[in-house]
Amino acid sequence: MKRILSICLLMVIVVFNLSAVDIVPLPYKVKTTNKKFSLETGVDYEKLLMERNASIKSFQMGIRGGELDGFFQKLGFFKEELGDEGYELHIDNNQVVLAANTPQGLFYGKQSLIQLIRGAKNNKLQGLHIIDKPAVKFRGVMDDISRGPVPTLEYMKYQIRRLAELKINTLTYYTEHVVRTEKHPEFAPPGGALSIAEWKELSEYAKEYYIELIPNFQSLGHAGKVLLSPKFQNIAESNTMYALTKPETLEFMRDIYTEMSPAFESKFFHVNCDETFDIGRGPSAEKVKELGAGRVYTDYMNQLSAILKDNGKCMMMWGDIVLQYPEVLDILAKGTVMMTWEYSDYDSYSKWIDPFVEKGFDFIVCPGVLNSSRISPNYKMAIPNLQKFIKQGVEKGAMGVLNTVWDEGSLQTFDRDWYGVAYGAEHSWNPNEKELSDFDARLSKAIYQSEGRELFAAIHKLTEMSEIGALDNMSELVFWKTMIPERGKYIQYSLADWEDVFEACLEIDSILSKPTAKNYIREYKAFGMVTAEYKYLAKAKLKLTEAASLYAEAIEFQCQNKTKAKALLDKALTNIAECRNDLAKVQKDYDAIWKKENREYWNNFEMESFNRLLADYDDIITSFNTSVGYFEQGLPLIAPADIRLDIRELKGSYFTYWLISPAFNLENGVTFDTDLLKGMGGESTAAPFPGFSFFNEKGESIKWMKYSSSLSDRVSLDTPLDAKGKVLSYAYCTLESLKEQTVIASFGFTGKLEIVCNGVSVFKRQGSETMITDEYQCKLNLKAGKNKILLKLGRATNNWEFSFRIADVKVSSRKNKYQID
Repeated sequence: MKRILSICLLMVIVVFNLSAVDIVPLPYKVKTTNKKFSLETGVDYEKLLMERNASIKSFQMGIRGGELDGFFQKLGFFKEELGDEGYELHIDNNQVVLAANTPQGLFYGKQSLIQLIRGAKNNKLQGLHIIDKPAVKFRGVMDDISRGPVPTLEYMKYQIRRLAELKINTLTYYTEHVVRTEKHPEFAPPGGALSIAEWKELSEYAKEYYIELIPNFQSLGHAGKVLLSPKFQNIAESNTMYALTKPETLEFMRDIYTEMSPAFESKFFHVNCDETFDIGRGPSAEKVKELGAGRVYTDYMNQLSAILKDNGKCMMMWGDIVLQYPEVLDILAKGTVMMTWEYSDYDSYSKWIDPFVEKGFDFIVCPGVLNSSRISPNYKMAIPNLQKFIKQGVEKGAMGVLNTVWDEGSLQTFDRDWYGVAYGAEHSWNPNEKELSDFDARLSKAIYQSEGRELFAAIHKLTEMSEIGALDNMSELVFWKTMIPERGKYIQYSLADWEDVFEACLEIDSILSKPTAKNYIREYKAFGMVTAEYKYLAKAKLKLTEAASLYAEAIEFQCQNKTKAKALLDKALTNIAECRNDLAKVQKDYDAIWKKENREYWNNFEMESFNRLLADYDDIITSFNTSVGYFEQGLPLIAPADIRLDIRELKGSYFTYWLISPAFNLENGVTFDTDLLKGMGGESTAAPFPGFSFFNEKGESIKWMKYSSSLSDRVSLDTPLDAKGKVLSYAYCTLESLKEQTVIASFGFTGKLEIVCNGVSVFKRQGSETMITDEYQCKLNLKAGKNKILLKLGRATNNWEFSFRIADVKVSSRKNKYQID
């Protein structure tokens, strides 16, 4: 019995010791002992370990094949193959011994040792023996620097140092137009592009930290910023894509590759070429009709590959278009590295992996931090996406991982992404199924040198907040929804959830108010900025609505009780001024945080939306004071709509993000009843996705686009389509239901409307020239799973808008994908 108890106790001790090894990424093998190594006080071990040839008392560190080999052998080192990046670390009472096959492996061993020192209790290191090596060769991060802010060279070097301590060895910056070449300087934004010399400097700096900086240039789609320059309009397929069948395009790419390639020692070059929705809409139309879009795309990619080969580079490309046309894998240039991406949480990622495995292509799995167009990353989806996609990729032979960080949108800073970057680094080195709390504990001590984990508690609380319906999964679009109506009009928005948002933000502020971390404190401010943005938004929703109510009440009392009316007016004005001042502070603080990362370029765009909203507040305040001036002269107060204060509370949650078709003219026999989607299978089967295009009967290319209304209760089609006369358009979304059920759609519209649910017309009617929200209702028979909702909308004479929601159920959304909770 005693022996059994002893064995159980030993097992408990071993498990405890394993969990106490505070290293990120999690090491491959760890064996702990009861020994302790005492660190000397007053010694800056971290600084010494980062020096290449520093001598540290009782530390023996070296490369295999050197003078320490005999010493290493006595300790039983090198019984397991470590490769170029692995290391072996031994700590006992008297010494710290670190060995590796290469300087890079030794560097990674030092990172682990530094982390152990940061987390040392009572200045003592746990006795242990670590054998560590990575699961995959390439462990990378991609940072998008082309859809908004461009980081300073100083911040990019800071990124490199941070990534290196996480044992990341690959980095690429997604580049559309922010490179300044000698031959084509016209598209590079002044102050916002890196010169070839800067790229070379950055590449050499990264090499010092064993990071391979891979050149990157978007070579097909997402080319809008380059094509804005008149010089390059002759190589345009559309206003957002290069013409892939024109020789001039290939010559342009040759020029770019030839200048960029020598600045980077990497043998790879990432050409991107994803989301090429406009193939066949311009000069390539005839070739596409003859050969098909997949073949035309692949021919272009093979030509890019040949140009890169001339420059000593191997092509990397996104895999999404090839997955649409898998037959072209047989003719795609061998040696191409497929970058297969997907950012959602799925149990299986075979769809994005198996086609490349079956055809023998090298591939890299590309999950994401999921921060695009969000105030804060969606870690609820990003964490399982990173863990599962990487694990399945490694199991099926991926050569590496590229963790993508997309900076599309405003209100975003990279300092909010480091948690997801670190989690990706963890699983790139050693895919595992440890609880997130275990990762947090190690990350807190090893990287941030913190005992409290308060930063991660705040991040997890923000993740919980993302479940609040009003926040729409942290979409920044919520922040910029119209808060102040146009003069002479009214606006409605829901107040549901905003008190909960404010309370949650106060809780997060409390968590962040007592930082225990010694490293990277700037991230506390980054997440504190998130709560500041949401606190402003919550207060503004509540206080502006209250101000409108107070003003309306003052109008009622302006004749019979002037004293009460004046008190109501003072309170209303105080509310408005407080909202204005809160926004000004948010702008100032965000601007300061933004400038710590980024160049001046793009700052004016970031601040423009703030300035417009501040101008709206100033206009309300001026108009309000004018009205009060009339009141004090004995004249009536101005009507609320005329001072931009007709704000009403909205009940319900409306669908305001849709895919929208272009406007179709109703002429030459075309009527509202004509099926104008025959080119994509017809109205009954329509299922477009963002950027989807098809040819109509005239051979014209029709492209769907994403549209998010700035209003909370309606969509005005006049804004995105700018069409007049007799026209119609389609709006499309999906609605996920956990079960088969019948729900009630509540809607309003101008002109004429038909609703098609899962291919069945369920409503069709002529409306009026003005819209009443929720004027009509109809039943929708939903199946379990994804349901297709198509609206066909005919324009009224002077107005073109609609509203749509599902009554009496809670609905959440991710862009145009809605879900009944």
